[in-house]
Amino acid sequence: MRETIKAGDLILRDLGYFNFEDFLDIEKRKAFYISRLKPNIAVYIDSNNIEYYKNGTPKKSSLFKRIYISDIMKQMSDGEHYELKDVYIGQGKKLKTRLILYKLTNEQLKKRSEKSKKNAKKKGIKKSDNTIELLGISMYITNIEQEVLSAKQVYELYELRWQIEIIFKTWKSIFHIHAVKQVKIERFQCQLYGKLILLLLSSSVMFKMRTLAMENKELEASEIKVSEIVHGYIDRLYFDLIKFPSRTLNNVKSVFENVVKNGLKSHKKDKKTVFDILGVCYKQMSSNVKFAA
Repeated sequence: MRETIKAGDLILRDLGYFNFEDFLDIEKRKAFYISRLKPNIAVYIDSNNIEYYKNGTPKKSSLFKRIYISDIMKQMSDGEHYELKDVYIGQGKKLKTRLILYKLTNEQLKKRSEKSKKNAKKKGIKKSDNTIELLGISMYITNIEQEVLSAKQVYELYELRWQIEIIFKTWKSIFHIHAVKQVKIERFQCQLYGKLILLLLSSSVMFKMRTLAMENKELEASEIKVSEIVHGYIDRLYFDLIKFPSRTLNNVKSVFENVVKNGLKSHKKDKKTVFDILGVCYKQMSSNVKFAA
């Protein structure tokens, strides 16, 4: 996928796609990245106590000083952001980057710990003491300058990656793409292609509805709620497209009216939505007040 990256692009990476060579390539292409940092990756900073050989050559072992995230975490308050502008990561110290730390609140830590235990039990693995200790902190690396994006903004912007997970969630929970019976491969392929066509059509309608809600009503629609609404109409829309194309427009209007009435994003206290993070101006129907991040 490296060849698709263009200058100015922003790449959001989770731990499953953590790769030093990729980050170096992104920088080479004059693009930007924000990624989670694995808890077992060594972190170094420039040393203030450089040692030299008799011929004046500095000892490589004294050029860098290793720092321990657990020590920094103990000095941070819950919900606090902290950053180190220039660090080197990995034993080879290949990548010079900016490190952002965010200490979880007690509620966030409880959720993460429960999820970690569940995943470890499912996979039959045992977490290391270091990994367990660092569950209370989120670590991010980025090559975006502090003057462009603050530590808090880096943390918030990375949260946008959850939009990808939401798409997969709708595919599974609403469209049941994972539900497959034991059949011959030819029949399975037909079912799979059919479901992919259904998802393509549904996603096109869903994204269009969300766009129209913003452009015409200045409202933020929920990905999951709109997917559920579209799923309820999709058979009718498909049938009309094939048999009665003239009815399609009225049905699309019905979908939009339903989205405006029942498909808007819920707003939780102290939790930003996608529009909040991106600074998009919109209305909340409950108070009919326009907000701007």
